[in-house]
Order: sequence, then C-alpha cells, then structure tokens
Amino acid sequence: MKIAGVLLIFVCCTAGGYVLSFREKDKLTECEAFLRLFMYVKNQIGFFLAPTKSIFEEFEDGVLEENGFLPILREKQDGAYQSNWDRALDNCRFCGDGETKNIIRGFGDSIGKSNRDMQIASFDYGIMLLGEKAGKIRASLPKITRMYRAMGFALGAAAAILLL
Repeated sequence: MKIAGVLLIFVCCTAGGYVLSFREKDKLTECEAFLRLFMYVKNQIGFFLAPTKSIFEEFEDGVLEENGFLPILREKQDGAYQSNWDRALDNCRFCGDGETKNIIRGFGDSIGKSNRDMQIASFDYGIMLLGEKAGKIRASLPKITRMYRAMGFALGAAAAILLL
C-alpha cells in the first residue's frame, strides 16, 4: 500500500510538471491568435474602413473562441455602442502574463478612437509589441518546457525517496 501511495505522488508531481509546460505552450498559441486578430482588425479598418461594430462579426479563430474572448466581444449591447474589448479580456480564460494583457488592452483601447491613419499607427505599434512578446515566448519555450518537466520529475522522485 505504501508503494502505491509513493508511486501516486511521483506520478502526480511529474504530471504537474507536464501541465505547467503545456500552459507555456498555450501562452504562445494564445499570443499568436491575438496577433492574427490584430492583423485582421488593422486590415479591416485600413483597407475596408469597416465600421467598428461589425469588425468582429466575421473573424474566426479557434483559440480565441475556446478561451471565451470572441464570444464576449461579439455580444450585442442595448443603446449606444460600447466596446466589449475590456470586458472580453477580463472574463476570458487568459493564459498570458500581465504585460501581454496590457498590450492587448492597449490595442483594444485604440479601436475607433481616432482617424484611420492614427489607428493604423497605433495598431502597428501593438502588433510590434505583441510580436516581440511572442518571439520571446517562442525562444524560451524549449528551455522552460524542459525545466518544468525536469522539476516535476525531480520533485516527484525526491518525495518518493523521502516517503520510502
């Protein structure tokens, strides 16, 4: 019975390391999904002069649908137009850190707030910042993944040894 408990603790710790490494991959996937959204918004406003209300109706992305961002963003509200961007960002299952969230929030704050050229300049800046953030995550992902997996394994092994 004791061996079964030790084995269970070892497996749980190792699995925890894998779960944390998958969260890091989710951060990159989510960051890339927001980059696609940013480019879409920029093109809709820059090339088609699409009304702010209708920009998000046509955009589809599995990652942003799954985490709840797009469904909240598309919700209709009574009365005057009000952006759902902040509410969508606050209420979705967001994997990223505070810096990434601030970049995404800043991008949403510039939608529909000025003329086309000023918006495009602001969008380009947001795309650049999020692109750099995605590059950093992409570069560190293999190292962080190995670290989480090794730490989970080592913690599980140490706990197993101590309990035996």
